[in-house]
Amino acid sequence: MLNVSSVLVTGANRGIGLELVRQLASLKPKISHVIATCRNPDAAKELKSIAQANNNVHILKLKVTDYNSFEAFYS
Repeated sequence: MLNVSSVLVTGANRGIGLELVRQLASLKPKISHVIATCRNPDAAKELKSIAQANNNVHILKLKVTDYNSFEAFYS
């Protein structure tokens, strides 16, 4: 059994990252915070749909190869 309160998923707007968010959002007992990151949250339609259906999914902008984006991510 997974016993965590928060999970961070990078590259969550498509592929494996998106499916991981979908699966984590539906786990029982519920994970308090599924933090889904992607480079362009405005264009992540499927991810936004998951977040609207699950109040524990939070979408944040993060480009892991751009160190300048890190400060905006955690502040």
